[in-house]
Amino acid sequence: MQIASLFEQKTTVLSFEVFPPKKTSSIETIYTTLEELQELQPDFISVTYGAGGNAGDTATCEIASVIKNKYGIEPLAHLTCVNYTRAEIEQILDCLKAQGITNILALRGDINPDIPPKNEFRYASELVSFIRE
Repeated sequence: MQIASLFEQKTTVLSFEVFPPKKTSSIETIYTTLEELQELQPDFISVTYGAGGNAGDTATCEIASVIKNKYGIEPLAHLTCVNYTRAEIEQILDCLKAQGITNILALRGDINPDIPPKNEFRYASELVSFIRE
Protein backbone atom coordinates (compact mmCIF):
# COMPACT_ATOMS: atom_id res chain seq x y z
CA MET A 1 0.00 0.00 0.00
CA GLN A 2 1.26 3.44 -0.84
CA ILE A 3 1.35 5.63 2.24
CA ALA A 4 0.02 8.62 0.28
CA SER A 5 -3.27 6.76 -0.15
CA LEU A 6 -3.66 6.47 3.64
CA PHE A 7 -4.05 10.24 3.83
CA GLU A 8 -6.80 10.08 1.20
CA GLN A 9 -8.65 7.26 2.99
CA LYS A 10 -8.43 8.32 6.62
CA THR A 11 -9.04 11.49 8.59
CA THR A 12 -6.34 10.60 11.12
CA VAL A 13 -3.17 8.71 10.29
CA LEU A 14 -0.95 7.39 13.09
CA SER A 15 2.73 6.87 12.41
CA PHE A 16 5.97 6.49 14.32
CA GLU A 17 9.58 7.01 13.34
CA VAL A 18 12.38 4.71 14.46
CA PHE A 19 16.06 4.80 13.73
CA PRO A 20 18.65 2.06 13.54
CA PRO A 21 20.65 1.78 16.76
CA LYS A 22 24.22 3.04 16.85
CA LYS A 23 26.83 0.49 15.89
CA THR A 24 27.72 0.10 19.58
CA SER A 25 24.15 -0.96 20.44
CA SER A 26 22.36 -4.20 19.69
CA ILE A 27 19.76 -4.26 16.91
CA GLU A 28 17.56 -6.14 19.38
CA THR A 29 16.73 -2.81 21.03
CA ILE A 30 14.78 -1.78 17.94
CA TYR A 31 12.88 -5.06 17.86
CA THR A 32 11.78 -4.56 21.48
CA THR A 33 10.54 -1.10 20.51
CA LEU A 34 8.68 -2.47 17.48
CA GLU A 35 6.90 -5.03 19.69
CA GLU A 36 5.53 -2.19 21.78
CA LEU A 37 4.66 0.04 18.83
CA GLN A 38 2.76 -2.78 17.12
CA GLU A 39 0.24 -2.80 19.96
CA LEU A 40 -0.68 0.82 19.11
CA GLN A 41 -1.65 -0.24 15.56
CA PRO A 42 0.12 2.52 13.61
CA ASP A 43 -0.72 3.02 9.95
CA PHE A 44 2.97 3.10 9.10
CA ILE A 45 6.42 3.30 10.68
CA SER A 46 9.17 5.44 9.21
CA VAL A 47 12.76 4.14 9.43
CA THR A 48 15.58 6.69 9.24
CA TYR A 49 18.82 6.15 7.35
CA GLY A 50 22.43 7.07 8.01
CA ALA A 51 21.96 9.91 10.48
CA GLY A 52 24.75 12.43 10.56
CA GLY A 53 26.05 11.46 7.15
CA ASN A 54 26.90 7.91 8.19
CA ALA A 55 27.29 6.05 4.93
CA GLY A 56 27.78 2.71 6.67
CA ASP A 57 24.17 2.23 7.74
CA THR A 58 22.84 -1.08 6.46
CA ALA A 59 20.09 -1.68 9.02
CA THR A 60 17.29 0.37 7.44
CA CYS A 61 16.35 -2.32 4.91
CA GLU A 62 16.47 -5.02 7.58
CA ILE A 63 14.32 -3.06 10.04
CA ALA A 64 11.82 -2.00 7.36
CA SER A 65 11.55 -5.64 6.29
CA VAL A 66 10.74 -6.76 9.84
CA ILE A 67 8.13 -4.01 10.16
CA LYS A 68 6.43 -5.16 6.96
CA ASN A 69 6.91 -8.89 6.99
CA LYS A 70 6.75 -9.72 10.70
CA TYR A 71 4.39 -7.06 12.04
CA GLY A 72 2.29 -6.37 8.93
CA ILE A 73 2.77 -2.61 9.24
CA GLU A 74 3.67 -0.54 6.21
CA PRO A 75 7.24 0.80 6.46
CA LEU A 76 8.52 4.08 5.05
CA ALA A 77 12.24 3.66 4.43
CA HIS A 78 14.36 6.80 4.41
CA LEU A 79 17.08 6.79 1.76
CA THR A 80 19.84 9.36 1.63
CA CYS A 81 22.08 9.87 -1.37
CA VAL A 82 24.88 12.37 -0.78
CA ASN A 83 27.30 9.71 0.48
CA TYR A 84 26.49 7.02 -2.07
CA THR A 85 27.33 6.20 -5.66
CA ARG A 86 24.64 5.23 -8.15
CA ALA A 87 25.75 1.59 -7.87
CA GLU A 88 25.43 1.68 -4.07
CA ILE A 89 21.96 3.26 -4.28
CA GLU A 90 20.96 0.59 -6.77
CA GLN A 91 22.01 -2.13 -4.29
CA ILE A 92 19.98 -0.50 -1.52
CA LEU A 93 16.95 -0.20 -3.82
CA ASP A 94 17.33 -3.88 -4.79
CA CYS A 95 17.30 -4.82 -1.09
CA LEU A 96 14.16 -2.75 -0.45
CA LYS A 97 12.41 -4.15 -3.52
CA ALA A 98 13.29 -7.74 -2.59
CA GLN A 99 11.60 -7.19 0.77
CA GLY A 100 8.47 -5.70 -0.80
CA ILE A 101 9.20 -2.19 0.45
CA THR A 102 7.81 0.39 -1.93
CA ASN A 103 7.50 3.50 0.23
CA ILE A 104 10.75 5.47 0.20
CA LEU A 105 11.46 8.92 1.58
CA ALA A 106 14.20 10.24 -0.69
CA LEU A 107 16.55 12.66 1.04
CA ARG A 108 19.84 14.30 0.21
CA GLY A 109 21.17 13.49 3.68
CA ASP A 110 23.54 15.27 5.99
CA ILE A 111 26.99 16.22 4.82
CA ASN A 112 29.44 14.88 7.36
CA PRO A 113 32.64 16.93 7.49
CA ASP A 114 34.59 13.70 8.14
CA ILE A 115 33.20 11.93 5.06
CA PRO A 116 33.58 13.63 1.68
CA PRO A 117 30.36 13.39 -0.39
CA LYS A 118 30.42 11.09 -3.42
CA ASN A 119 28.95 13.90 -5.60
CA GLU A 120 26.95 11.57 -7.84
CA PHE A 121 23.79 12.92 -6.21
CA ARG A 122 23.81 16.52 -5.03
CA TYR A 123 20.07 16.88 -4.41
CA ALA A 124 17.22 14.64 -3.33
CA SER A 125 15.46 15.45 -6.61
CA GLU A 126 18.27 13.62 -8.43
CA LEU A 127 17.67 10.59 -6.21
CA VAL A 128 13.93 10.72 -6.93
CA SER A 129 14.63 10.72 -10.68
CA PHE A 130 17.02 7.78 -10.28
CA ILE A 131 14.47 5.80 -8.26
CA ARG A 132 11.80 6.42 -10.90
CA GLU A 133 14.12 5.06 -13.62
